[in-house]
Amino acid sequence: MLSTIWWSVLGLVLISIHTVQSQIMQSSLNLQAPGLDFLPANPVELITTYTGMNSFLLCYIQCNMNPLCRTFVSDIVLPSVCRLYEGSIDTGTIVKSSSLTSRVGGLYYYPSLYAMYNQMCDPHVLPSNRYLICVDNV
Repeated sequence: MLSTIWWSVLGLVLISIHTVQSQIMQSSLNLQAPGLDFLPANPVELITTYTGMNSFLLCYIQCNMNPLCRTFVSDIVLPSVCRLYEGSIDTGTIVKSSSLTSRVGGLYYYPSLYAMYNQMCDPHVLPSNRYLICVDNV
């Protein structure tokens, strides 16, 4: 039973990674041990909090789909919660959580995503990179 669940989760992660890479949303995940929480350097770095999200994988996907998100905290014990932060896992503090099931994940983005920074662009063409936008055709 446990091995079936493990393979299912692994399959979902691989699907998520494939989907993310094909959409130029490549990132790597730095996963902390259970029982830890994240304190951002500045409280305004909290982007949003989802309740009722009972899967660590769903929280990871929400963070990866949000261009501002760099760190997330998932706790699947009721009330299940998923918090997304702008701050990097390196700029905040990892602390012991009151919940043994709380997990902290940090996303790292590849430098190649920013190779087109400050290059000429056409605002009428759909962007191929979600991290960069055209401003004054640059």
